[in-house]
Amino acid sequence: SSGINAEWPLRPGKKESGAHIRVSQNGKYYPTTNERIAFISGTNDQVHQVICEINEKIRNDKPPENKKISLDLKERKTQMKLIIPSSSAGKIIGKSGCNIKEKRKKYRLRLCVDTTA
Repeated sequence: SSGINAEWPLRPGKKESGAHIRVSQNGKYYPTTNERIAFISGTNDQVHQVICEINEKIRNDKPPENKKISLDLKERKTQMKLIIPSSSAGKIIGKSGCNIKEKRKKYRLRLCVDTTA
């Protein structure tokens, strides 16, 4: 099997987003990490809805009471990683990193491009 493939249910009281999500199999991680990959397809609005809900679940996730939360997990709750097509990387980064610098300044965030994976 290639992982979990399903319609994404929204929070109770909301209709289905219409997006489709596929999550990599347990034990199949993004290179050099212990993180699984979620593939989301649908319209821009549908994908945006799903990303927001996933982000909310990650940020609100609480470890079991008998487990101590690690510094890595605390930091991970403030991050979102995106895999982008190589053909779009230049447009996202901008000449000499100008688009990245602009987003860092505008949104006061840490934005980096990983070239090791």
